[in-house]
Amino acid sequence: MVSFALFLFINRWFLNKDVVKVPGTASLIVETSEKNRVFEGEVIEGMTVLDALIAASEAGNIKFEYGFGDSGRVDVTELDGYDNDLSKELKFYLNDSHISEEEIATVFIRPGDRIKVGFQ
Repeated sequence: MVSFALFLFINRWFLNKDVVKVPGTASLIVETSEKNRVFEGEVIEGMTVLDALIAASEAGNIKFEYGFGDSGRVDVTELDGYDNDLSKELKFYLNDSHISEEEIATVFIRPGDRIKVGFQ
């Protein structure tokens, strides 16, 4: 398992705000046709699914690219072999409940949460 504690540094450095750790960890599972990657790390106050993906991609050397559309919604263009030009659809789950790709920047996580990302 790779920790996404690196997020604490990124958050403090780039956003220049205080980081409030929340006791406990969350897990992130990235399932691809070739392999599954599992990450676990501390949760900080205000952390979203997108924040966890960014931290895990940095800590685990996963290629992760995304952008924001005109309405401010997230569009994932690449994730560990996924390319949005392919016929596969990227699905996101938080504690086994589906969340849309566009919502990952607004859905907050808590200790004990389990995030799963995979191709359908």
